[in-house]
Amino acid sequence: ARAALRSGAGLVTVATAESAAGLVAMSDPAVMSVARAHIRADKAYDVVVAGPGWGLTDADGERLRSLVSSRDEAPWVWDADALTWLARWGEPLARPNDVLTPHPGELARLLGCTSADVLADFPSAAGEAQAKLGGVLVAKTTGALIVGGVATRRFTPSGPPGMATAGSGDVLAGIIGGLLPRHPALDAATIATLVHVTAGRAAEHRCGNTAMTSGDVVTELGQAFSRLEAS
Repeated sequence: ARAALRSGAGLVTVATAESAAGLVAMSDPAVMSVARAHIRADKAYDVVVAGPGWGLTDADGERLRSLVSSRDEAPWVWDADALTWLARWGEPLARPNDVLTPHPGELARLLGCTSADVLADFPSAAGEAQAKLGGVLVAKTTGALIVGGVATRRFTPSGPPGMATAGSGDVLAGIIGGLLPRHPALDAATIATLVHVTAGRAAEHRCGNTAMTSGDVVTELGQAFSRLEAS
């Protein structure tokens, strides 16, 4: 949520468990919160980031499927648990302006193979997943391979080792979500991965790889956007 706010989103609402909604509101006054039992996918949101912290129980899957069924034209970022549910459903539910952000393990689940199979030929696996699922696919390893179709592939550089920490992928999803209302999916994904890496390198310089957290990456997003906009 904080990454989306620092990426140009004017208003961000977190859909969470009813017991946690008050805690979210207290943690950051700029972030709105709502009990996810009351959320609607057609409630004039410009973009939906689905998956982080969602859950993998049957009830979680039914709730997410209900949102998918009632969604309007707003693009989605499919991340984390939402990718696991896509793999379980086995249906190409992503739309052309959606973005999917799998790491190798999630890519393996989406393709019904092993992580070793994915890593043996990562570009082919990413292309196969994009062709199967649709949308724009950001395949994450040390860097990112962005696939928007057979003839459209973009590579972005790797970040520092300290970015391999809990929440780093959620930060990337938030950045993409903040950019999607203003950019086509392929461009939003490309800009977001570059900003993510740039912020990660700045966090490494300030904190070192051992102490770096995903929150440190969020803190550096302002400078990262400024540097890219000036280049």
